[in-house]
Amino acid sequence: MRWPDAGLRARAAELRAEWRAEEEEWTRAAFERFEHGRTLTDVLRAAMHRGDEVLLGLGADALRGVLTHVGDDWCALDTPAGACDVPVAHGAPVVCVVERARRGGVAGDPDAPASWRARLLAHEVAGHDCAVGLAGAHVVTGALRAGADHVVVGHGAYPGAETYVPCTAVLWVRVAGRRPAGASGVSGTI
Repeated sequence: MRWPDAGLRARAAELRAEWRAEEEEWTRAAFERFEHGRTLTDVLRAAMHRGDEVLLGLGADALRGVLTHVGDDWCALDTPAGACDVPVAHGAPVVCVVERARRGGVAGDPDAPASWRARLLAHEVAGHDCAVGLAGAHVVTGALRAGADHVVVGHGAYPGAETYVPCTAVLWVRVAGRRPAGASGVSGTI
């Protein structure tokens, strides 16, 4: 279409530039709103769907692997030492995406428990020994029982001995069996 007047062409260009600037501002505002509304679970779920390799935690307590499930307040991480269940609560764990995936991730397990407590109860019902990771790279291993706000770990190394661990102190849980070098029945590293 030809504009009959140079002034109209200039005004049309100004309006288009104004419209683009307004759209960019709305896009920035929408992205900012999205960022401010995301939870740590949302971040983990996106990393799982992409298949990113993540680091959960800091220092000696950190776990590195690929997420295979993200529930409401826990996630499953495939590590070199085996599958670990990690609680996701206020203040824990620190999440670092260390390597973006070159191929797609997973959707998660639709049959997995939604909550951390339900996941702990599933370990109890399954009846297998679990390794429970604590701060300082300590590991307690034994049969797991879930209390209201703690887990009870029965030690195979010490018959009759039990360790009561507040749920807030549990960094991760995995089925015992395949232990990394240096881990013992009571403490070690993963």
